[in-house]
Amino acid sequence: MPDSDVTRTPLGDPVELAALSQAYGGHADMRQFCGIGSVKTNIGHLDTAAGLAGCVKVALSLSRGEIPASLHFKTPNPALRLEQSPFFVVDTRRQWEGTRPFRAA
Repeated sequence: MPDSDVTRTPLGDPVELAALSQAYGGHADMRQFCGIGSVKTNIGHLDTAAGLAGCVKVALSLSRGEIPASLHFKTPNPALRLEQSPFFVVDTRRQWEGTRPFRAA
């Protein structure tokens, strides 16, 4: 995977991130406070099972108090404009921080 592409979907990823940024619009003054990641980097494309795999990842993350890293991530696709969004890519495993209850989707 090239260093400049997170998931090799140069059009789809910016569209998805723009939609997520709009959904988090209530926090418009905050930047890069919410980690994002992908199951695909760990186990590949799943088609119809992708939603279930994401749900399992979220459940395990919440129950273990850890956010897993997105494997093989080097640099984001510049079209994502992460620095202007509520999001950052979780590139290393990290502990949940902040006030409970934690939320994930």
